[in-house]
Amino acid sequence: MVSKKIWALKPTKLTVLIVGCMIVAMVSGFPNAIAAIGVKLKPDLGFSALQMNILAPVTMLGLFFTVPAGMAFDSFGALVTSAVGSMMIIVGYLCAYFVPLKLAWLIYIFFGIAGFGSGITFICALSTMIKSNTSTGIALVSACMSISLAFGASLISFYDKSAHCDTNACWRGEIMIWAIVAGVCATLGTLTFKLKIDPADTMQHSSINEGEALLHKETDKPLSLLESTVILKSPQFWILFFAYFAGISSGIFVITQAEDLWDYFTTVGSTHPTWFSWVFIFFPIFNYSGTLISVWISNIMVHNGIPRMKSIAVMLIISAADVLVCGLIHLLVPLKTREESTIIQVLFLALLMLVGLGFGSSFSLFPMLIGEIFGNVNFGKNFGFLQISSSLAAVGTPIVSGILGRSVKMGFVWMYFIEGTILLIPSLIILLSSISHRKSRHSMDI
Repeated sequence: MVSKKIWALKPTKLTVLIVGCMIVAMVSGFPNAIAAIGVKLKPDLGFSALQMNILAPVTMLGLFFTVPAGMAFDSFGALVTSAVGSMMIIVGYLCAYFVPLKLAWLIYIFFGIAGFGSGITFICALSTMIKSNTSTGIALVSACMSISLAFGASLISFYDKSAHCDTNACWRGEIMIWAIVAGVCATLGTLTFKLKIDPADTMQHSSINEGEALLHKETDKPLSLLESTVILKSPQFWILFFAYFAGISSGIFVITQAEDLWDYFTTVGSTHPTWFSWVFIFFPIFNYSGTLISVWISNIMVHNGIPRMKSIAVMLIISAADVLVCGLIHLLVPLKTREESTIIQVLFLALLMLVGLGFGSSFSLFPMLIGEIFGNVNFGKNFGFLQISSSLAAVGTPIVSGILGRSVKMGFVWMYFIEGTILLIPSLIILLSSISHRKSRHSMDI
């Protein structure tokens, strides 16, 4: 049953804390928009298609691999950890701005540093909201992470129009504006982490059976990394791990391959060669909507006695249907029709954008479940373990889809069906397994 205690902090403190976390999350997702800069980098730095495919996962790796960030959060708190992350963001982008063309390979390192800094600040913002025990705050922070892709891309567009620079020479200025905006926002948001949360309001709770030797003991002292690995013995964790990989992979697939997916759908040189850019505009909107809608739906389900994990199954099934229909369109609709029919083209773009709903819901539902099932005291490390799955998706999906799409006949069509299958498997496990019927002893407050 959902707790009747709605606010874990005084409303004024909680409001300031939520706003601060939202500001941090708003700029933490800039690495997701690296493709918008990458198209300028490729000709100026002389990068090959394969090198560009590697750039995106290197930049996004730190955003999703957050085990170190979780350990630091649990040990040193949000303020110190987020301050370090903010400095990494500033240093990473500034160094990328000054990278000489002769040492272009250094940009991988500098973007990687900025990516890890972004992951650190986001995990601090999200963990702080988890410990506030309010699903509204979690949804808003996750939503800001969702629209940070559009925010980052909008800053690039704004700079390009204001600077009137040559297309291939704009990338340094684009990186600088990211450094300024992300650095300022991350720093300002981090200052709100000074607000203290009453430890009495951060109870540890679990839905794991007491008979299993997996239950974390109630403690105000964070567990060590080795002790925290007890979570890896939980079947629920591995279901969430696979499901999270599926939810993130489908979104990464669309974000990183949008231009190639459009070219393959209509062939290069079609009458609307730039329409794929609409994906970067509307995908974040659906992403943002998914974070909010999924929390609202899951809370309704919990109120009616349906485990929150079931809402993940619903989300995965919707996403699976979406990408499978994309694949079927390629098989059932002739290329000539795809090239000439505006309705078919709009439908295809809409389906790509709708993947954002499932992608966004992943950012809110999975953290909530980790907190509800395994407790808040060691949330940083616990969620960090789960984030390993998204790290695998962030690194593997762009590389696999890029190679498969360019090297194998109907490679991108195969990717739609692979993604659809990956989404369906964990959803069916959740729906058919009795493990998700175990009710948690505490649910997130509304």
